[in-house]
Amino acid sequence: MFRTSLSAAIALSALTTFPVHPAAAQEATTAPTCTGCSGSQTVKRQSKPHKQSRSTPKAAPKPAINNEGTWRGVSKGPCIVTWRWTVELSNGSISGKNTTGHVARSGAASGTMVVFGKTYKFFGRFNGSGGSGTWKSAECGGNWTAAKS
Repeated sequence: MFRTSLSAAIALSALTTFPVHPAAAQEATTAPTCTGCSGSQTVKRQSKPHKQSRSTPKAAPKPAINNEGTWRGVSKGPCIVTWRWTVELSNGSISGKNTTGHVARSGAASGTMVVFGKTYKFFGRFNGSGGSGTWKSAECGGNWTAAKS
């Protein structure tokens, strides 16, 4: 009980030591205000500044070139006769008679084609309506062109 009355006495002496002004008492119990401001009397909280990213922003990916469908092409070179071929491009894959490969969203293509028992590797690019590139085998190499059917 002695502790409780001592605490009350300290609190009471603190109030009597400092004069309390009615305006200060009222201000202490209300929300923060802005003196001299017009309009709303509420105080807005400031948000923390966003941290800057240290990495370089990535460019938006280019839309995929529409290479889907049937393509007819011609391969030429010093060690083969002109070879005409047809392939299908679907979901990034190249397929056809004895032909397999891949085509990227950018149109870059690579794969293999077997003609008369020999394997030829091809590289190039399809651009939505046409395509071109190179091919090579163990014996030689050449060029190819293609058009969308």
